[in-house]
Amino acid sequence: MGIDVADLLRKFKWKRELDYKAISFRKLLIVIFLVSAIFLYFGPSFFRWLFGRSGSSVVGASRCLSDRVDPYVLESLEFNSNVKFNPAPEDDQTLNIVHFVGNGHVGFETSPDSPIYIKTGKVVSSPVPFHPVVSVVTDENGEAAGHLQEASVLQFTSGLGHKIQCVPLASGGTLEIAHQFYAHQVIPTLLVQSIKITNPTNHDVTFSVSRGGISKWQTSVIFTTKIKHPDGERDYLVITGTVREGSRQIVVAVVTTKVPTSIQIKARDSLTLDVLTITTYGTLRDSSQYSSMKDNLEKDALKDMSLVASMPSWQLRENHVEVWRQLFSTGLSISTSKAAGAINGDRINSTLYLTLSQVRSRLGQSKISQAERDNLNIHLAYTEGCYGGHHTLQAPKLWADMSSVESMHKVASLWLRTLEAQGCHKLVRMGAEGVMQAMLLSFGALKFSNQHLEFNTEPKDLHRDFLYRRINYGNATHVNITVAVLDDNKAALYVALDRSDRDYYACDGGCLDPPVQLGQSRTQFPVKLTDPRTAVLYITSDKQHMEDLKHTIHVHEVAEAPAHEHHVIALHKHGNHLGGLPTFFWATFSLLIILFHLFLFKLIYNEYCSGVQPEIKTTRTRKFSDL
Repeated sequence: MGIDVADLLRKFKWKRELDYKAISFRKLLIVIFLVSAIFLYFGPSFFRWLFGRSGSSVVGASRCLSDRVDPYVLESLEFNSNVKFNPAPEDDQTLNIVHFVGNGHVGFETSPDSPIYIKTGKVVSSPVPFHPVVSVVTDENGEAAGHLQEASVLQFTSGLGHKIQCVPLASGGTLEIAHQFYAHQVIPTLLVQSIKITNPTNHDVTFSVSRGGISKWQTSVIFTTKIKHPDGERDYLVITGTVREGSRQIVVAVVTTKVPTSIQIKARDSLTLDVLTITTYGTLRDSSQYSSMKDNLEKDALKDMSLVASMPSWQLRENHVEVWRQLFSTGLSISTSKAAGAINGDRINSTLYLTLSQVRSRLGQSKISQAERDNLNIHLAYTEGCYGGHHTLQAPKLWADMSSVESMHKVASLWLRTLEAQGCHKLVRMGAEGVMQAMLLSFGALKFSNQHLEFNTEPKDLHRDFLYRRINYGNATHVNITVAVLDDNKAALYVALDRSDRDYYACDGGCLDPPVQLGQSRTQFPVKLTDPRTAVLYITSDKQHMEDLKHTIHVHEVAEAPAHEHHVIALHKHGNHLGGLPTFFWATFSLLIILFHLFLFKLIYNEYCSGVQPEIKTTRTRKFSDL
């Protein structure tokens, strides 16, 4: 009996010890959970208190920049703008391009060290040693100075450059400085920088204002004049000098807003500073004519500035933006490819914008007469022989790096020379509107030839989705051509008229089928492979001409183009030849991971948290020994 009592006591003690450990483990889990919740809730406030108000200001500056830049980031996802942060994030995948604003007459990079560029050749590439960009800084941010948040934005479809700065103050609060830049498309001599400073803090802040101005311009002459504004007279600087471009001597006159050395922004107030710069220039052929040319250029520049000074800033900006909107109503949309080195929407739109910034918009000029406008529209509507080469999406040199002003000028110049050499010289002479049409035609090897428009891209190259928007055909007709890769990997063509002044017809490769009349709704055509190779699509307003084409093209064989191979489509969609794994695979894989973790949790719970009863085994062993 004594032995039994002793065994019973040992078993009772062991059970209590196990129960105590289990209860302690549960309590530990609860304590850890509560501490973590308290830390997550109160931690940020604690660290802001611990590290002082400077840390709070830095966080506020980061939030300020995010709020201001987010709309442009959304725009960049549609490839209509380019956003660069300073400093750039480590995982930044943004296309690196120069932020340049130009109008085919003058231009500049949106950075303080940029000179004015003027056009003496095909592009706006000749620097004038005058730096027009104004910088605004404050010394009141103290320790937070190194935490200034900054981003630069270039909007392609509106021709605007932006620089957004959020400045954290050591005393608390965040200052906002928003710069806007553009080279005016309607008034080609005008460069604009608008600076808006917002002070949401409870105390006044003083800013220093500086500009690079004249940089080693030895031949310049400078004086100050006054120009009348609606709210009174303002001071302007007039700078005149000469620059060398090869063997030529260029006389340049610059009239620009005279900026103060410092400005003060009241508490909870804002201020907008408009910096206007007019640049006129001409080639000096005889040194004896310098004085008269100088006087004439200064007179023209002051006349333009007087005109600009009488206009409200919002009107100047809207007139400029409207021209760029009209330019980018035409263009190319393309499905995004993950293949290495593929040309995507960001590269296409940035190249279009930077090339067009080197060319004057002739339709956008304010001084053009209605007769001249009508004549331009006639030439833009139909140009025989453009475009005569293979489609330019497969020409790597035309899509080269444009991260600097020099590389931009090189690529833009190459584009203009290529278009001229391939039969688009008449469109190039029509200005920015003509260059946009010529570049669009070159993207698809679209060619105006003998009373019809033909689509000459080879069937094997139609392995991505394309939309060629608003191709000019006739005085009042815009054609939209869509290429879509269907589920069976075959490409199909769709044609619709944006607007039209007459009936238009289309036929597919070989034109053996009867002509199909086009309308505003999309009409589908198959992609056909012919021997010898011909265009995959023909469009014309002359039905009889289209019916005659099947007798004059002279093809031996016509068949529907085969489906693209799976590995080609997979390469563009997924970045590799294998393609993406099916959804069922990922669903099954995720389910297995969840089941594994549930099983692991059950094992851990049974091992440490469940009530194990080892005394049963001990009792049975004891009874066996008694026997």
